[in-house]
Order: sequence, then structure tokens, then C-alpha cells
Amino acid sequence: MNLAQLSYFRHLAKIQHYTRASEELHISQSALSHSIASLEDELGCSLFRKEGRNVYLTDDGRLFQNMLIRVLLLSSRVLPSCNSATVCLRAL
Repeated sequence: MNLAQLSYFRHLAKIQHYTRASEELHISQSALSHSIASLEDELGCSLFRKEGRNVYLTDDGRLFQNMLIRVLLLSSRVLPSCNSATVCLRAL
């Protein structure tokens, strides 16, 4: 799992359409599909279900999305502290 996959997941969950999401992310549709498939393989569950041209979050996908939101909120609070600590340690 990497940050690109997490970013792609968040965007696809928001847009609910592979083609539009890939265009907005400036990647090919196949790259987006492979990235999401790799993430699903790693997690051992399906995050999206397809309905026609659209995709929707599965129950596991919604759970993962909620957990991801919490992690991103926490990291936005922690990283500035770490950066400040790193600057202080370098000054020593």
C-alpha cells in the first residue's frame, strides 16, 4: 500500500467513475484499475462494486474510507509536530 493508491482510492470513491477519475488524476484508466486492484488484493476485500459505468463503495470500501479519513486527519496533526521536532533536533 502506498500514498498514490490511497489518493486514487479517495478520488475514485468521490467521483464514482473510473474514466473521469483517471482523467482528473492525470493517469491512464488501466493504471487506476491496476492500482485499485492491487490495493484490494493487499487488503483481501473488494472496495468497489461496478454498476454499469459507475462504481460504488462496498461495505468494506466505506469502512476503509472512514479509517483512511481518520488516518489522514491524524497525520495532518502529527506531521507538523514531527517537522518542528526535526528542525529542533537538527539545531542541536
